[in-house]
Amino acid sequence: MPGRILILDSVAINRVVLRVKLAAACYETFQAETLAEALRVAKAARPDILLFSAAAPGVDPARLVSRFKTLMPGHIIAIMMIEAGSAPASPEAALAAGIDEVLPRTCEDAFLTARLRAVFRALEERRELQAHEDETRLLGFAEATAAAPGRRRVALVGSHVTGEPDRLSDAISGLADANIERRSAREALSASGRGADGYVISDAGLDGDGCRSLIADLRSQTQGREAAIIVLTDGPSAQERAAAALDMGADDVLLADASRAEIAIRVRRQLDRRASLRRQRLGLEAGMRAALTDPLTGLWNRRYALPRLGAWRASVAKNSRPLAVMIADIDRFKAVNDRFGHPFGDRVIAEVATCLSSAAGPESLVARLGGEEFLIAMQDTGSAEAIQAAEGLRRAVDACGVLADFGAEPEIVRVSVSIGCAILTVSDAADLDTGTLISRADDALYAAKDAGRGRVVCMSMADARDRAIRRLPAGTG
Repeated sequence: MPGRILILDSVAINRVVLRVKLAAACYETFQAETLAEALRVAKAARPDILLFSAAAPGVDPARLVSRFKTLMPGHIIAIMMIEAGSAPASPEAALAAGIDEVLPRTCEDAFLTARLRAVFRALEERRELQAHEDETRLLGFAEATAAAPGRRRVALVGSHVTGEPDRLSDAISGLADANIERRSAREALSASGRGADGYVISDAGLDGDGCRSLIADLRSQTQGREAAIIVLTDGPSAQERAAAALDMGADDVLLADASRAEIAIRVRRQLDRRASLRRQRLGLEAGMRAALTDPLTGLWNRRYALPRLGAWRASVAKNSRPLAVMIADIDRFKAVNDRFGHPFGDRVIAEVATCLSSAAGPESLVARLGGEEFLIAMQDTGSAEAIQAAEGLRRAVDACGVLADFGAEPEIVRVSVSIGCAILTVSDAADLDTGTLISRADDALYAAKDAGRGRVVCMSMADARDRAIRRLPAGTG
């Protein structure tokens, strides 16, 4: 089923007509004659949308919104109002009270179902992001920091870009935090043009195909994908064209009889909605990155590094290009902790991580495996290149130092790293899993430690299989 809709109307014939229309569109419907009955039905059925008539006696939009939020906390529901000749609230008053959508009293079937589809899309967006936010919060990740408030750019597109200011531009000009720009359709799509936070498109100067094409083109571009798109349509077949605009991806449509106040509310609402979605998306990205990075060093952690290394390992057989995997370990790190304390040791780990990451370059995979041990992987890198790269990493760490300024005599503490490197070639790729590959690099690391530390040992898979490795006593590093 596409969704569940509760119809609230005191007139039986209106409920029946709506039920038939919605059933034809495969919506599951419920009916109520009074607000009290609607609340009872909603509690049991938990509909996605409440569709109510403004003529229903005793139904005040603000009170309705409050009652339904109280009734179903945590359940996201959209509330839509159908205007009536004796409507107790104007469209702008209803929208300002929290009603999600206001439909005209004379509403064509195509426009009704297009509006419903648009509302369901917005609902699904809100619910999906809310679920991700709840999971992020449960895992203890920080929410995205709200950006400093700034003026938003609203582009007016269509026939009104020239000439005297009209009702549309007058209404939007009343938004205190918006800069209004007039653009032609070509300018709106120009790759060299600045993206806008919102596009308000008048289809008066565009034919139906032109308006739909403009919406589709905007949505296909990075600058328009996250922007609010509102279409103003007028004249014959206005509802039909508005329905087409909604189905092409417009966030909202404005009909000719919309007042200045309604225009301003609808535009601001869509700008706020898109800004909120953008903040939520950034918060999710930040939470995802927090789950995959090491908090001390900012490097990738094992959760990210091992699957990525696995993908790189699989590409060796496909592309016939070698893969170098290195394990770097800080030498005698226990002595640093014993002398200066663990907080200073953390500073050393963080500084070494920065040195390794900078020296390895952006194309390499650099991760902290745990403690003072790091993983570095480089694609398309054979033995000779790997030895050269590993020596560069080792020298970079040698050049780094951390100031210990809490004693009587401040000093620069320098550490060295031992690096073990394993080279995976196409001949070995089919037989070795990621764990074995890391184990071979670890064997090479122990060989570097055995040879005196502060050096690089690189092995092919055959070398690693044939070499007997003597493990160092625990804690000697």
